[in-house]
Amino acid sequence: MLYNFIPAERVDDRPLSFWQSHTWKRILEESHQAQEVFYYGNLDGTYLLVEIRTLKLGMLGAFVLGPKKIQIQSDFADFITSLKKYLKKKWIVLFQVEPIEDSGMIESGLGVDKKKNPIMLLLTGSGNRVYKEFLTPYNRMIDLAPTEDEIFAQMREKGRYHINLAIKRDVTIEAVRATSENIDTWMRLLSDTVSRDGFSGNSREYYEVFLSEIEKSYGTGLYFGSAEGRVIVAGIFVFTPERAIYYYGASSSDKEDRKRMGSYLLQWHAIRDAKRRWIEYYDFLWVADPANPHDHLKWVSDFKEKFWGYLVKQPPKLCVILSWKGRVILLLKTMFRRKW
Repeated sequence: MLYNFIPAERVDDRPLSFWQSHTWKRILEESHQAQEVFYYGNLDGTYLLVEIRTLKLGMLGAFVLGPKKIQIQSDFADFITSLKKYLKKKWIVLFQVEPIEDSGMIESGLGVDKKKNPIMLLLTGSGNRVYKEFLTPYNRMIDLAPTEDEIFAQMREKGRYHINLAIKRDVTIEAVRATSENIDTWMRLLSDTVSRDGFSGNSREYYEVFLSEIEKSYGTGLYFGSAEGRVIVAGIFVFTPERAIYYYGASSSDKEDRKRMGSYLLQWHAIRDAKRRWIEYYDFLWVADPANPHDHLKWVSDFKEKFWGYLVKQPPKLCVILSWKGRVILLLKTMFRRKW
């Protein structure tokens, strides 16, 4: 089978995940998050959206986020051989895959031997030690098939209480267009959140592009929660045909604003909107590893757990080293951990 670049217009992205879609491709290109983004493979076999990103020390890595089973066929090993030849010509030092559906062909196709210990996997060039986790190993999902009343009833008591409290304290939620003024408001709340919680945000340009492309493909994705004429909480959501995704959130640090529990009503509003669009699942995305009580996402997970749903463990993330420089990058990442 021959493998090559596939024009985006030939790829039907309706059954694909958000991270394999034309929309995600445009977001990366227009916000300059990636140096190059392209579909590669064969539509009769394996095909993936590949991102070329700049790593530390000016090196380049190739990443595939969110592939589903339908994209990974029995020819995966041959596909990887072809893709690696191209990547090596581009001086790419490592290749990383983060699937969202399990496929036994990925590990064998990348030459991963689970019996080797982590150090041997690093030295031999393949394994589950990755450069960066773009998608966390766990996420929390809500099945939107039940009625609104049934979804609300299955939430934890504290989640229902906080939603009703936000309503009682006159919080109102609305979907808004990604105008310059509204993005100003988003950036203000984001700055407040980053300072308070220690997260890292993206540039204004990135959010402008992200929201613009989301609106074109899926409709309005920016939601504001207001009280007393002020926006106190905001969220960015992606409503794909299959899955609604809670992607980013921001809120005021003012004590009185936080007492209004606007973040709970914001989530409930988005869940209801997703159901009204006949979307199957609501995805909270990033949550902590349940086996790690010290996970840095623990408090975020506690918030999301109040809406109930179920925990999903993603398939292993896999990385293949294409150059000795890739080994150096991963070793430095291991040594310096989060600083890298």
